[in-house]
Amino acid sequence: MQDETARRGQRPNVTERAASDTATPVKKLSGIQLDGDIAKLIKDGPTRDRDKEKVNGSIYFYIVKPRSGEVRLLKIGRTEKHPNERRIQIKGICGHLEIEEHPRAVARDIAFYGFAERLIHKELSNYQYQWLCDCGTRHREYFQVSEDVAVKVFERWRDFCDQKPWDLSGKILPVWSQRLQNRARCRTAEHNFDHLEFARHWDTFTNPMSFERILSDLLRVLKLGFPERWRNIALAEFLTIVCFSGYSFLTKLWTVIVVSMVLIDTVFTEDMHFTARMSQLMGGGLQSLILGQTSPKDRKVVETKGLTPEANPGDVLYESSSRVEVHQLRRESAAATSQPLIDMTEPINDGDDLGSPESAANKDSPDKDARSSTSVDVTSTQSRVLKGKECLYPPFQQCADGPE
Repeated sequence: MQDETARRGQRPNVTERAASDTATPVKKLSGIQLDGDIAKLIKDGPTRDRDKEKVNGSIYFYIVKPRSGEVRLLKIGRTEKHPNERRIQIKGICGHLEIEEHPRAVARDIAFYGFAERLIHKELSNYQYQWLCDCGTRHREYFQVSEDVAVKVFERWRDFCDQKPWDLSGKILPVWSQRLQNRARCRTAEHNFDHLEFARHWDTFTNPMSFERILSDLLRVLKLGFPERWRNIALAEFLTIVCFSGYSFLTKLWTVIVVSMVLIDTVFTEDMHFTARMSQLMGGGLQSLILGQTSPKDRKVVETKGLTPEANPGDVLYESSSRVEVHQLRRESAAATSQPLIDMTEPINDGDDLGSPESAANKDSPDKDARSSTSVDVTSTQSRVLKGKECLYPPFQQCADGPE
């Protein structure tokens, strides 16, 4: 127990540890690794569990001379306070001999200030100076690097985050997502990291030139309007003709053509297939409409033309053929007598015809023989008609008894 107490009493205090503690070496990242890490950070955007990264604040850039060493360090961090107030606070806690704001990296309020700090720390990770401070903390936001390099990194990511490349939910905007996808990758050698070349690639990404912005916006508008290109062209031509020509028949005709083109473009999809409504009409979609337009009279006619439950299909076919035969026989009889067709529903009175004066006069006529032959033909024709009637109407058997 005494040995343990003595050993603890021999331990140096915080100031002595800081003076004797050297900086912890940092594992160096290659240019390819660093390039991929920064690209992933930008693509993922501010995380949802870090709300401070999505509100306004400021990032500071201090030149620090710690009490425990002769080196001059650069401290880059974030704060929601005023930069001068934060500087005084750090000096009081850590006991630095000197701490001043860099004249070329003035702090100002920006959007996503917390995320800007992460991007700066990631790019300067190979220059990180980890040491045990007099306050007993091993800080991670101190860097031992050229001021010119650090200032350029500080300004690049500060200005980039101030452009608000993410929405309120932390998702990267489409314009920046496409630019990130099409950027030029850094291909520096793994063991020969050239930060100037690395910084030049990301400067090109974060600071697009004016003509790049104009071209990007123009192409984006064309892309959005490309599916409607023919409709827009037709409307532009229509407005041109209306503005530069008077009201005439040709103007009316062109108006009809333009309206038709717009309707066709609306009905058809981009791949020139019919829409669901047109496909329904092509597949028999008018059936319900036709059924609704059928009148009650038409329905009655359709119903009367159908077969009754008691009817025999064979009888109906036989009746139809017999009816055709009867009409043919009536036409033959009318042609033979050169008289109107006889109504078969009225009975033929043979007695009246034989007892008439015309019949008596015809007996001594020179054309007696001709008339006799004609009468025979008529009688035979009538007999055939009656036979057809007998076949057509089986219940009326008495109609065939007279001529037989």
